[in-house]
Amino acid sequence: MARTKSIKFPNSQDELSGLFDKLQRSTLQQVLKVGTLAIHGSASAVVKETNAVYYQIDGSVYKLAAGDLAALSGTVVNGTFNAFMFTVNSSGTTKSYMGTAASTLAGVVFPTAPDGEVVLGFVIINPTGTGNFVGGTTALDDATVVPNAVYIDNWRVLPAVRHSVIPKLWALPRVQGLRIKSLSMKAVIISAEKQMLPRYSAATNQDEPTLMVVTMVEFRLDDGTPYHTQTYARLPEELGEDPKAYFQAQADAMQADIEHGKVQSAVDASSKLADDKINQLMQ
Repeated sequence: MARTKSIKFPNSQDELSGLFDKLQRSTLQQVLKVGTLAIHGSASAVVKETNAVYYQIDGSVYKLAAGDLAALSGTVVNGTFNAFMFTVNSSGTTKSYMGTAASTLAGVVFPTAPDGEVVLGFVIINPTGTGNFVGGTTALDDATVVPNAVYIDNWRVLPAVRHSVIPKLWALPRVQGLRIKSLSMKAVIISAEKQMLPRYSAATNQDEPTLMVVTMVEFRLDDGTPYHTQTYARLPEELGEDPKAYFQAQADAMQADIEHGKVQSAVDASSKLADDKINQLMQ
């Protein structure tokens, strides 16, 4: 694949300004407290926020009350996957956008949120019954179409920026001396045993002796450096078919948090660097 950017990229005020602007927006436009997406009610075609949502746009914090979100619009053909994304702006107006369908979930192209809108989350649709799913008309729990709706809340950096900008930032060889490296976190099992531990039971309204799998996990960086050690107590069925994959998922989430924090730290240094360059240009 041919190189499309100068090896010295970014090497102009415009390129630096555009990059820093996107990095800054990614940290100033985000959901701070999710409201939990769910179907409005039985046989409903509407998605709601179960609780109030707190979010940030350009550094200001806003609150979206619990309630129905914008209606879905668009058709998902039977046997395919697609996603409807929900956003909100500083006025509290919600909107929904449909992605580009694919035969597999991994192939779905998610929509891009316009500037000034924060992504609340999205609902994945994969109709496997009879007929297509028609947004705004077909109930999300329709027994005939069987949409298989999955509701996912967003609390991280704006997806449009995270997926389109940050990977490119990792790929840059250098930003005026600033290097950002993607980490790889690995879950290493130190010990695992079964124990009878007290666990709350809704049936008796008190703690009851319960057989649990107690696992000590050490999370290590890609260079082998220990980062964090934690002990988990889980029901056997909570660990799924591949218990190692369960703990690796915890490692992946921890890695994402580290990378997000690293970008936030880099924004301050990058912003100061941009100010210095602008001052030099204006002298």
